[in-house]
Amino acid sequence: MEKQYFNTLQILRAIAFLTIFLSHCLIVDGAFSRWGVAIFFVLSGFLNAVHGYDKELDCSLKVSFNYGIRKIKKLFPLHVVMVFVAFGLYVMSNISELIAKLPTSAIVAVLKLLSNIFLISDLFPSEGITNAIFSEYNIVTWYLSAMLVFYILTPLLLKGIKALFSDKRSTNITIRMILFMLIIYALVIIENLLFVKTLGSERAFWYVYENPLSRIGDYAIGLILGCLYAYKMNSDNSRDMAEDIRRKEKKAYALTTVSAFISVLLLYIGIVVFTDAQKWMISSGFYFTIPAAGLVIGLAFLESFIKEKAWDNVAIKKLIQFGTLSAYTYLIHVPVINLVHAIYKRLAVVNVYIWGAISMLITVAVAVVVYEKGKSKRVK
Repeated sequence: MEKQYFNTLQILRAIAFLTIFLSHCLIVDGAFSRWGVAIFFVLSGFLNAVHGYDKELDCSLKVSFNYGIRKIKKLFPLHVVMVFVAFGLYVMSNISELIAKLPTSAIVAVLKLLSNIFLISDLFPSEGITNAIFSEYNIVTWYLSAMLVFYILTPLLLKGIKALFSDKRSTNITIRMILFMLIIYALVIIENLLFVKTLGSERAFWYVYENPLSRIGDYAIGLILGCLYAYKMNSDNSRDMAEDIRRKEKKAYALTTVSAFISVLLLYIGIVVFTDAQKWMISSGFYFTIPAAGLVIGLAFLESFIKEKAWDNVAIKKLIQFGTLSAYTYLIHVPVINLVHAIYKRLAVVNVYIWGAISMLITVAVAVVVYEKGKSKRVK
C-alpha cells in the first residue's frame, strides 16, 4: 500500500492543536486541551500503523530503539531549542529563589534540564520526590517523552496486532479488532480508577494523564485502527457496486458526525456537569478515547469520498497547512505564550484574546521558518 496523505486528518490535527493552544492561553477550559491530546495520541498510532502495515517488522531491541529515534529525529533539534528557551524563562522568573538555594538549586535545575532534553522526564512521576527532576520546563515535553516510548514499542505492538488478526477465516476481522480495542479501553479505565482510589484524585493527575502506561491505550487503539484501515483498503474493492460505495460513504459520514457529537457532549459534561471530585476523569487516559478513535477512522475513510475540488478552497488549504505545522507549533507554543505574557503584563493589563493572537502569530511564524528550513534540507 502506497504511503497515503490524509487531508481530512491534517484538518483534525489543526483543530486539535487549536484547542490545546486556546486552553493554554486561558481562552477555553482545560478540557479542550485534553481532547486535543487524545486526538494526537490516537492519530499518531493510526498513521504509524497505516504507513507500516506492509513492512517487515524487526522487533529486536536495537531496531526498535532506532525506529523510535528516527521518528523523533526530525523534531529533536527544535525540542532542544524550546527546552532551553523555557529553561531561560524559568530562571528569569525564579532567579532570587534559585540564588538563595545555591548550589542545590543549580544541580537540580541541570538534572531536570537533562531529563527534559533526553526525553526521559515522563518515565517517572511528576509529583513527590521525583517532581524536582522529572517534570518539564516546556510543559509539552512530556508528550514527546511518552511518544518516544511508544515509538520504540511500535514494531513489537504492530507485529502482535497483525499476528492476532492474521487468520481471516475466523470471526470477522472488524469485530475482532473492535473487541480487542474495548479490552484495552477497559484495562485503562480499571488502571486509572485504581490510581485514583489509591492516591486520591488530586495526586493522581500524572498517573492518569501523562503516565505512558495510561496513554499507551490511546496509542495502541490508534495502531489497531490503522491496521483495520490498511486491511480494508488492501481488500479487493474493485467489484463494489455504486450502492455499496454510497453505503460506505454514509457510514463514514455517520461515524464522523456521531464522534464529533460525543466529543461535544463529553466536553459539556466535563466542564458543566462534573463536580470537582469527578474532574479527574477529563484528564484520564480514557475519557476522550472513543470519540477520538471514531473521528480518526471516520475521517480517514471519508478521504476517498471527498471530491478533489473541495481541497482547492482557500480556507481549507490554509487549515491543512496549519495541520501540517502542528508538530512544530505544539513544541513552540507554550514558551511563546509565557514570553508574550511576561512582556505584555509589564506594558498593560493582559487581554487574553490579544495575548492569544500575538502568541499564535509568533508561534506560526517560527514554525513556518523551522518547517521550511527542514524541507530545504530534505530536498538537498
